Amino acid sequence: MTIKENKPAKSIQEKIGYNELRNFDCSEFSKWDSKDHKLVISVTDDDFSPVNWKYEKENKSAPKDLMEDLIKFIIAKSEIIERGYIEVRASRTEFDLIELTNCIDEGYDGDDDGFGIEPATWIVACMNFSGQIIAPFSVPGSRLYRSMSNFSVAGINPIDFDGKTKTCPYDLVEEPLTSSDYFHVCKDGKWGIADKNLNTVINLEYKMINIDFNGLIWVRLENNLCGILSWENKFVIPPEYTSLLYIEDGDLKGCYQATKGDLSGIINLENKFIPH
Repeated sequence: MTIKENKPAKSIQEKIGYNELRNFDCSEFSKWDSKDHKLVISVTDDDFSPVNWKYEKENKSAPKDLMEDLIKFIIAKSEIIERGYIEVRASRTEFDLIELTNCIDEGYDGDDDGFGIEPATWIVACMNFSGQIIAPFSVPGSRLYRSMSNFSVAGINPIDFDGKTKTCPYDLVEEPLTSSDYFHVCKDGKWGIADKNLNTVINLEYKMINIDFNGLIWVRLENNLCGILSWENKFVIPPEYTSLLYIEDGDLKGCYQATKGDLSGIINLENKFIPH
């Protein structure tokens, strides 16, 4: 691979004269801060991620615009490979990685009334300090980059000791507002909880899940009824309510506003009605 820092050119001819690409001193990467740098790199088909259409279509956690973005990616990939190079914005990220981004579709700002807005479409890759692409170009919503993003949320290096990208065991990892020790995780549309090392501690079997301010686990089942779980995976409040809302302040703080069919009221952690 050939890398060139893309500095302002005196003319269009000079700017696109990539036959004159010089080798870039990749040791410079270790000196970078987080701001963007402009680079031009030579690329081949190996530098682009293959598209697994079947997997992406079946993945319930995929962004809704993913299929459209992947079509744009396939078209752009063909054009870039034929050209032989790509202009990128490069920035240093955590775990000593260089993130490379390129806009393949600038989108549309919409009309004067704000209708018809189309967001820009970007592709992304990751390179190490040796100038090797270790996570090939794809759209951010693809399987590969959702996996890398999940590791990033968990604060875990997405690259293994062999310099290869790891595969996250979950489709989605989210950091709860109420805990820094656990993560909400999703696989095939089912939610559970994992620890800091992404080990499952509450099985992925719920429609929705949330660690609440009592330090317990609010869950909604597939039948849309909800309850409160302990960390021993036992129900403190059985899943028989259509809604359970944590009360954040006042004399009833820590209790729940509960609805069950046509009935509503306040219940405590013993699942008993609290007059008010």
